[in-house]
Amino acid sequence: MSVVRTIRITPRNERAYRRYVRRDRKRRQCVADTLATLLANPWDQSLETHRLKGAHEGELSCSCGYDCRIIFTIEPGSRPRFEEIVLQDVGTHDEVY
Repeated sequence: MSVVRTIRITPRNERAYRRYVRRDRKRRQCVADTLATLLANPWDQSLETHRLKGAHEGELSCSCGYDCRIIFTIEPGSRPRFEEIVLQDVGTHDEVY
């Protein structure tokens, strides 16, 4: 049985996304491709997903190109076999950490 995943975008992530893609429109497609992979399998090897420590304890990070990171959490959905990927932040390595 497979897991059904949805994405929820926080207001903080929405602001960070607009600021990040404003600098280079090509980044929009890179983020979209990464989110599609994230929905299919958050632990896909190409994403380099890993757990964070310190101030971001309990959150996960994945790679979205050379210098782009997406910070997110995975929460249980409202029904069994459902998960919600909650996007927290997006930007360069220095911006999100």
